[in-house]
Amino acid sequence: HIKGNSEFKGYIFKVNEHTLIPRIETEQLVDMVINNIDQKTDFVLDICSGTGCILISIILELQKKENFLNENWKDIKFIAVEKDSKAIEVLRENLALHNLQDRIEIIQSDLLDSYPYDLKNTIIVTNPPYISLKDYKKLDKSVLDYEPEIALLGGEMGYEITQKLLEDIAKRKKSNLSIFLETSPDISDYLYLLSKNIFPTNKVKIIEDIYNLPRFISIN
Repeated sequence: HIKGNSEFKGYIFKVNEHTLIPRIETEQLVDMVINNIDQKTDFVLDICSGTGCILISIILELQKKENFLNENWKDIKFIAVEKDSKAIEVLRENLALHNLQDRIEIIQSDLLDSYPYDLKNTIIVTNPPYISLKDYKKLDKSVLDYEPEIALLGGEMGYEITQKLLEDIAKRKKSNLSIFLETSPDISDYLYLLSKNIFPTNKVKIIEDIYNLPRFISIN
């Protein structure tokens, strides 16, 4: 945070005290989304977008793929959802930095509360706050001093924000929906069972991160 820049997926992003510093583990989310985009994809939706590093990296990586069909690419709507105005300022700076102002729509919303579209042919990617109150109090001073509580604290148990998001998604009109989310290895079992319960007809999987910890959940 000192120099205000951080690297993610080989790209540079602006960060400040209102955003999370991108973590190397989170880069896996970018690959998961890219591997699941196909001709049917209409929307790619990044919820709790923060710096925008996930969504911006997805587009920059797609631009490198020569076999990615141009006509599909033009029609996909890329949307960053973020509730915090200060984080949105940083997000806008990163869009400008990577010349993607016209490619990504920003929607200021607490999760899906103000999201205007349905969830048909949509890929949702999200790295929501997921640290429990107990663990938050134990975080290193270097994290507490430089990263916002709003981006870290997921609720008393850590899973509350993710649970609300999954319940909100379940209430929406949806078809051909995929969800890729990052969470804490401490609560991934709980969220796996919750997801199976909320989305009984979908395939739910826990995916390990580069350190072999159960950090991601995919719902297809």
